Amino acid sequence: MIGAEAPGVRIAGSEEHLLLSEKNGREYRILIARPADPPPPGGYPIIFALDGDATFFTLAEAVRLQTRKPHGYDPAIVVGIGYPSGEPFDMTRRCFDFTIPAEEGTLPVRPDGCPWPESGGADRFLDFLEFELFPFVGTRFEVDSARQTIFGHSLGGLFVLHALFARTGLFANYAAGSPSIWWGTMRS
Repeated sequence: MIGAEAPGVRIAGSEEHLLLSEKNGREYRILIARPADPPPPGGYPIIFALDGDATFFTLAEAVRLQTRKPHGYDPAIVVGIGYPSGEPFDMTRRCFDFTIPAEEGTLPVRPDGCPWPESGGADRFLDFLEFELFPFVGTRFEVDSARQTIFGHSLGGLFVLHALFARTGLFANYAAGSPSIWWGTMRS
């Protein structure tokens, strides 16, 4: 049996936006899963997920399942931060956004022997989050800025640790999965 091509899979209540950052001149693919339930008093908590093209769907579904009433947690918004390429792990972009400057010779040789992509843009990416993405989400939803979480894995986990030390208090919760602490010499 031959079937017709179907539209891509989407999560109910989700939306996608392309944002061009004025802070760093780079474009981001923003995926947002909004709850069906009204916001709790004080607004929705938010989970910001780095590598959104790889992590958004899993986190959005987990939040949907864990917030079912009558016994679930408060409904929450999940914001996946990805790249226009749609690649699960856009190495060129994430290497820039998630890393701090590294001195020559402090990075290991890559498995394929290629040079490392441009790096060291973590502070500019933090500026994008704080001054552009937070307001973008905040104008669309009633949010509780005191209940914001950031999640990242590998280089994303390194960025989460950098955010924790460089801008303590920007998020209420920091989830760093297997952070790449081998990156250069970590300084804040």
